Amino acid sequence: MGANFGAFSGWAKTEEEKEGKRNDRIRKREMPMYINKIDSDMIEVFNGFTFFNKDNKKARDFGSRMFAIDVLSPEGISGLHDGSFDAVTMWHVLEHLNDPFDYAAEILRLLKPAGLFLSAVPNCSSYDAEYYGKFWAAYDVPRHLYHFDRSSVNLLAEQNGFKPVEVIPMKWDAYYISLLSERYKNQKQDYLKALFNGFRSNLSGKKNNMNYSSLIYILK
Repeated sequence: MGANFGAFSGWAKTEEEKEGKRNDRIRKREMPMYINKIDSDMIEVFNGFTFFNKDNKKARDFGSRMFAIDVLSPEGISGLHDGSFDAVTMWHVLEHLNDPFDYAAEILRLLKPAGLFLSAVPNCSSYDAEYYGKFWAAYDVPRHLYHFDRSSVNLLAEQNGFKPVEVIPMKWDAYYISLLSERYKNQKQDYLKALFNGFRSNLSGKKNNMNYSSLIYILK
């Protein structure tokens, strides 16, 4: 299977069109990214869609107070020294970025020679993605700008100087995404069917080379 890597907007023409130009504006705007400097050896990059609507000092101060973390702006990355960190994590963030290649290059710069980059993303080649098609909740247009499978993450790693170390399944994501997808598809919540499809997705992932609904990639 070829690499599935790129902005996906094809199915948005069903429900999204009802909101007209508003979604077009959102689609073009990158979700604000924030950097949590956990300690001297590790940083976490996260998206600010849930709590912040623009990248400013007020939003960063709010995040610091609410979660007791040291929050930096995306521009703060450039001020961090080369080879400073043992690990950088992105939990369901990469798919929100306008240019994941730029971020990957910066992360490589920040890592020590033996440092690790851990990134969790939905898998657009999973069983639940194929089953639900345009109703698959993890497409999440327009908030998700890119969609990944294992081959596209390997491509991203290769072109930015990383090597894959390990892939870890996020098995609970299959159930959560199936619950949302059932509601999108049928305009009602069918818990039993969603749980069954989540189970089938995990079973398929186990049988088909770790092709689970969401995956954690460990790169170095």
